This record gives sequence, structure tokens and C-alpha cells, in this order.
Amino acid sequence: MPAPSTPITRYDDQLSERFGSIDAFRARHDSSDATAVFVYTRLAETEKELVRLRTQVHSLTSADNYPDTGQVARVDLVLDAINHMIELRDDEADALETMLGLAAPAAEHGPMFDPHWHLTPAPGTTRTTEKSLPPTDDDTDAVTTPLPRTELTAFDARIEALAGDLDRLRALAGQPQADPALRELGERHIALTDAQTVCLFYRVRVNTLTDGRWYVDRPLVDTIDEALTKLEEAIGTRSERARALEQLLARMGAETARASGSAVGTISTASTEPAPAAPGDRATAARAISPTAPRSATANNSPAVAPPPPNTAPPRVRHR
Repeated sequence: MPAPSTPITRYDDQLSERFGSIDAFRARHDSSDATAVFVYTRLAETEKELVRLRTQVHSLTSADNYPDTGQVARVDLVLDAINHMIELRDDEADALETMLGLAAPAAEHGPMFDPHWHLTPAPGTTRTTEKSLPPTDDDTDAVTTPLPRTELTAFDARIEALAGDLDRLRALAGQPQADPALRELGERHIALTDAQTVCLFYRVRVNTLTDGRWYVDRPLVDTIDEALTKLEEAIGTRSERARALEQLLARMGAETARASGSAVGTISTASTEPAPAAPGDRATAARAISPTAPRSATANNSPAVAPPPPNTAPPRVRHR
């Protein structure tokens, strides 16, 4: 006996029970059910299109795609198409129920519905304990850096070249004797890192919601849209913090360049011995406060890496 086919629509079980199988139902072209077969065929195609669109969102929010305003706009366009297909599916489902007297599936949940814990599994799938449920907003604080710290932001290499090791720079936050400029640099970098982590969190959240376990309905689309809105807000915050950090790095770089020029002039005219560290040498100041050995290059052997330009606001995407 061949294995049973995976249900395509929510009515497959009822139709199989009444007609013996979905194939037997589809073969009734010359009967009075021919119109119902045609409607069912359109409904099945709509369900397949919804699955394709859901998979497209999943692909757009994969780890290979950087979360930015362009990604938000592309995902939002797909959500528009999903909403349109859901409307078509609802009309086709109503027509099929009327023609064959089928029992309507469970109605969509109201405003009190918690989509994080009671999402409807897609046809042909069952809930398992092997996959965790989609994350909630409360999980944001528990998310650790998904990438090594030196790869999390485009500013990491520049900061390490200017001030030394990032761990040592972070340690200056609670030390009043530390260089105020270094403390400010560490605080702004931490703020940017936190904003980037939130962006990655919501990208992963949308990706999890579209991994194929959940039936594509209004509650699911609303949940995805909420996460997409949070992602858009987080991207804006990240852009603001990146601009602030870029301004501080430019100012500190200019100060370091001036201090280095003064030190070179003194060496060439007065002595062949190494000159003491100039007041503007940020990496030296950081080493003086924290004895931890640096784990990366300093300003003399690490090229600066220019960050990407701040995100420009695209035309406002329409969220439902």
C-alpha cells in the first residue's frame, strides 16, 4: 500500500474520509462534484503558493543576509503577497465548505491568542520537542553575541587599532582613573554592539517563525510583522549609534595624529632614543590601566577598516 500523501489543505482528512482518498475525489470530473473539485484544486494551489512565499521570507532572513533596511523592505513586500493569498484562500475555503457541507476548521484566534506558544502546526507536521518554539521579547536579554566579538560590527578592527584589545577597553568602564575619551569609546562601542545584537535577534526570530512548522494564517503573519517592525526600529537605533561612534573615532584619530606628529618632531631633533608615549596615545593609556595582554594588533600594524555608510531610510514600508 502506498504511503499516505501529505495533506495540502485543512480539508484533506474530511475529503479522504468521504471519498476514500484525495485522488478519488479529484477524479470526480463528470459528477455533480466537478465544480467542487475545481475549487479544491485552486485552494491546493493557493496553499502551495503560501508555502512558497513563507519559504521566501525564511530565505531572506537567513544568516547569509545582513539585517538592514533593504532586507526589511523585501520581507515586507513578501508579507503583502502572503496577506493577499490568505484572502484568496479564505474565499476558496468558504466556497468549498458550502458546496460539500464540510466542517469549517478551527477559527483563527482572537486578540488574546498567544502565537508564540499555540501556533498551529502546518498540515502534515506535528509539534516535537526537538525544535524550540519561537523566541519571545523576554528572550532578548538572554541572547549572547551570535558572532565572535571581533566580527560583530564593522568598527571593531578600527577600535582595536586605536585603543587596543576590546576586552581591555570594556574593562575601563568602571575605572574613574581611565582616560575619559577611552571610556566614552568603550561605552559607545558597547551600545552599538547591543543594537547590532538586537537586530540579529529579530532577524533570527522572523527566520524561526517561517521555518515550516507553523500554518500560514493571520496570527502567524501578524507575529512576523510585529517582529519585522521591531527589526526596523532596531536598525534605526543601530544607525544612530554607528554615526555617533564614527564621529568619536574621527575626533580621536585626529588627536592621535597630532600627538604622533609632535612626538616625531621631538625625536628627529633631540634624541635617537624612543620617546615616551604621547598623551594622545590611546592604546598606551589603555595598557597602563589594564595589564591584560592585547589579543590583536595595535595602530602600527592593523589597517583601519572603514565601516559601511549609515543606513539610509528607504520609502516607508507598509506594515499591516
